[in-house]
Amino acid sequence: MKKCLSEFIRIYRQIYKLPEFNSWQYTHDIYLFLYTNDKRICQYGFAGKLWHTNIHKTLTELAGTIQIGEVMPIAIVNNKSLIFTARARNGLVPKSNNNVKITKTLSQYIGNILHAFDYDYLQNSEIETGHKYKFRYWIHNNVIKKLLLTHRLKNLDYFNNILSDKLTGNKILDVSCGDSCLLNAKTNAKLIVFNDISLDVLINKKINQNAIITNHDATHLPFADGIFDSVLCRNTLHHMSSANHLDNLLDSMSKVSNHIVIVEIEDPQKTGGFAKFLNKYLYRKFLHDVGERYLSEHEFKRLLTAKFANIKFSQFKNIIGNYMIADVKIPCKNKLNLQK
Repeated sequence: MKKCLSEFIRIYRQIYKLPEFNSWQYTHDIYLFLYTNDKRICQYGFAGKLWHTNIHKTLTELAGTIQIGEVMPIAIVNNKSLIFTARARNGLVPKSNNNVKITKTLSQYIGNILHAFDYDYLQNSEIETGHKYKFRYWIHNNVIKKLLLTHRLKNLDYFNNILSDKLTGNKILDVSCGDSCLLNAKTNAKLIVFNDISLDVLINKKINQNAIITNHDATHLPFADGIFDSVLCRNTLHHMSSANHLDNLLDSMSKVSNHIVIVEIEDPQKTGGFAKFLNKYLYRKFLHDVGERYLSEHEFKRLLTAKFANIKFSQFKNIIGNYMIADVKIPCKNKLNLQK
């Protein structure tokens, strides 16, 4: 993706409805201010130029040894600078006077944003697990998927075409994309947003020129209301650690779009066979995947029909298991009710 800073500013202004400030203090391309697990905003931050076309890669390099996550753009300054905030995941915070000192106004603004969300770090354990076992995930992505569980064996091209055809409109969000680049094929869309809670999987992600990446908890998407024409949510429901988080996820997606395509693999214990074997030995024991709240087909349908009125259900089966698909359309009046 070959985007200059002005292009990022244009996109972020549109999808986040970012506030714009005028200040003589901010003259760099990018600013990054961190906060701790208890939402304490650090006194000092970082500033620099956009070194990479992947803006999140630049931000991680600015942070240095500090592991960051939940990266969020929060403001545009002087129409030429972007200010980001992120959580310091490993407990380290910038302390040097050589770093950029945050203004009181900006600190208060970031504080208000943080407290507007229920930041209990829904998937924090999964992020830490993925970081700890990232070499195993590299083996999974570069060896197991390419030699054993191949695209052809999983009939993945056909499956991806089914999902891609369901996603319509000019602006599409993949709410928990992982390492998948399925939506790179949607060249007719004006903007594709690949989102994931794990920054590790996003840093080197290959995306097309009509795409950007974002790093948000799917249960609290900070995008503007109704900004996307379609949202794709794949294999995410079983990662919700409670019924409340699951409900927040559905509400969060319905807030940013009135069209959601939900894909969830059926409980491997119900499917049995090779799907059960893969879940037990590859995903749980080797990769230490923490998602375990799987749904049966009956539970999947009951959950979504209790929340939404207009749903078309379908299925896709391959060697991995039985994928349950729900194509959800939300009438405008129902959408407004969900947001109350």
